[in-house]
Amino acid sequence: GQGIMNEALEKILEFGIKTIALASIEAYTHKENMNSIKLLKKHNFELNTEIIDNENLNNIIFTLSKQ
Repeated sequence: GQGIMNEALEKILEFGIKTIALASIEAYTHKENMNSIKLLKKHNFELNTEIIDNENLNNIIFTLSKQ
């Protein structure tokens, strides 16, 4: 990759956490999308096993809480 998603996610996090002061951000991704999972983990997202995407059971959900 060219790092486009990394750069985009950094901008989203900066806006969400710093600019509009969200307490947390959720990210939904397919359970087999290893590139997205690695990207989310790189940015300190944690797998959230308490939430299930009932519309797509192949998705897993990651959460980043404001620190």
